[in-house]
Amino acid sequence: MLSKTIYTRDFAVATEHYLASLAAYDVLKKGGNAFDATIAASFSLTVLQPHLNGLGGDFFAMVYNSGEDKIYCLNSSGWYYKNVNLDNLEKNGIPLYGPFSSVVPGYVKGICSLHKKFATLDLKDLMKYAINYAEKGFPITDKLSRSIKNEFGTLLNEGFIENVLDVSGGYILKQKNLAKALKEVEESGSDAFYKGKIAKKIIEELRAKGLEAIEEDFSQFKEEWIEPINIEYGGKRIFEFPPNSMGATTLLILKLLSIQDLRKYSPNSEERILKMINAAKIAYKRTDEMIGDPRFVKFDIEKYLDISNIGTSFQLFKKSEGDTTYFAIVDKYGNLVSAIQSLFHYFGSKVYIKDYGFFLNNRASAFSTKGPNKLEPRKRPLHTLSTLMIGEEIPIMAIGTSGGNFRPQQHSIFVTNILDYGMKINEAIDFPRFLLNGDNSVIIEEGLPSLNKHGFLVNFEKYPGRTGVAQAIEIKKEYKVAVCDVRGDGFPMGE
Repeated sequence: MLSKTIYTRDFAVATEHYLASLAAYDVLKKGGNAFDATIAASFSLTVLQPHLNGLGGDFFAMVYNSGEDKIYCLNSSGWYYKNVNLDNLEKNGIPLYGPFSSVVPGYVKGICSLHKKFATLDLKDLMKYAINYAEKGFPITDKLSRSIKNEFGTLLNEGFIENVLDVSGGYILKQKNLAKALKEVEESGSDAFYKGKIAKKIIEELRAKGLEAIEEDFSQFKEEWIEPINIEYGGKRIFEFPPNSMGATTLLILKLLSIQDLRKYSPNSEERILKMINAAKIAYKRTDEMIGDPRFVKFDIEKYLDISNIGTSFQLFKKSEGDTTYFAIVDKYGNLVSAIQSLFHYFGSKVYIKDYGFFLNNRASAFSTKGPNKLEPRKRPLHTLSTLMIGEEIPIMAIGTSGGNFRPQQHSIFVTNILDYGMKINEAIDFPRFLLNGDNSVIIEEGLPSLNKHGFLVNFEKYPGRTGVAQAIEIKKEYKVAVCDVRGDGFPMGE
């Protein structure tokens, strides 16, 4: 089985849903740039994949603006509420679901900031696709259907089922309350969400469930435009997100691998897998010890990436079953976008804002009770979201994937597949994956050797397995390549 791959001349789109790809394609076809197309695809995905992302989630984007010849990182991850009494949370731990597992959503602030900074078309022209999908409905994919069935009791209790499903048809998802929220954002931008009726409704719901959110938690929230962090690996420059993202974890894994010369081993050998898993163990431990929200915890990237006297001891990292949706877009001007958005776990906190048809994230469950990632008011949690660009003077590849805490390992697999083993970008995504899953447990997709004799508890996944859904774009001299992972429902488009 192979990922869906297309070759284009002018522009290309790779998202995890064909209707989101179609929206972005239409914008590009009509003369919009990659940033316009990103906004159309992004809002569409909030409608098409409510189990993975939405207005109640977060948004990260790494963008290359060809006019400036510059890469920007947009971090719009939410912060915790100011007036919450943390004593019980510190004593009993942060819950996985429910109101206390959420943070103020960053998504709408981030996507509207991207529009203001780089877009050329009106927001109404870019949001019409999402509003149409919400009002008129769309066919439910197998993955969304399974997620609804798995969470049916919770979704029924929260009012999602009765207000969303078109029971007469059964297979069409209509979200008219979500369309109402989208129209308010279309009309007033992010103020509609953070200073208007939507914020008031979120606050009402949280207070009804016992969390004392205040208006200032929303009205004072800000996105962040920052510089990417990067290292040289395999003759290329690897760009990642700085903290509070785990992007630095990817770079540390690659830094450790740079002294190993993986090319001595075949790509599917036990030696290669063991080298990479050991590097991941070290990197995750250092991440737990050093990374938090840089507004609260000082972060020294040089110290973090220093491997001169790094140890090999390892503590269990907090496993995550979270999921998300990633997409990449390139336009005819050479602008490149690598974007990701998420609720964290399926349907996030399971707290549903019924009047506006979206779920709140459960991103606060990623906080710890101690260390640099300790829960504090107005703090952002250590964040699994990050995206990847690879290049030289300018980026030529955008790659990303779903996968929660596994993302740094997945990114390092893609990079080494391409730069150490000479795989094409679609081959790098197709290749079977191996993932450290906590202490001495690993997930291995069919097609790779077992590590049982090395003392690992091995969980085998039939190929293609549940090891994340990746998308990618590569810019060649005469053409572009767009790839959607065989593990997902996505479809690339372009011309």
